[in-house]
Amino acid sequence: MAGIVRRIDELGRIVIPKEIRRTMVIRDGEQLEMAQISPTEILVKKFSQLGNLNKLAAGYCRVLRDLTQKKVLIVDTTKVIAEGGLGKEIVEELISNKLYNIILERNNYRTTKSINLLKNDTEDYGTVNIFPIIADGEVCGAVVMIGEITSDNYIAARAVIGCATMQLE
Repeated sequence: MAGIVRRIDELGRIVIPKEIRRTMVIRDGEQLEMAQISPTEILVKKFSQLGNLNKLAAGYCRVLRDLTQKKVLIVDTTKVIAEGGLGKEIVEELISNKLYNIILERNNYRTTKSINLLKNDTEDYGTVNIFPIIADGEVCGAVVMIGEITSDNYIAARAVIGCATMQLE
């Protein structure tokens, strides 16, 4: 297996080549997870706190969809972790830069203007509500609800976020 060779600097740092960062959508400040898999090999992968909760997130999505009758996504800062009601399989698809930037703002967000939720998305979702998930002071992802929501829908979304946050902390 041939690869790109890099030297370790005096502080123990390795530069990940731009081509790899671009194709893997590794952004500045993003966390990476490293594990030694043999005496001579290190595995480096993108870290996602929410990614460790895939089955739980899928359950949260189903419950939230059933309670609110809204289409629901749970995303980390890179990809879709779980979906409910969209009628297409989008789990593991990359989120758009727009959604990523909204999540990083750490505020609830509502828009009636068309925004791309996924990286290669052209669908118009109408009203979109985005609720960041923050655990231990770090933005981990968001709950995305599509359509007009009521105060009861908002309370249900906050409950799911609370449960996910407790699992992460």
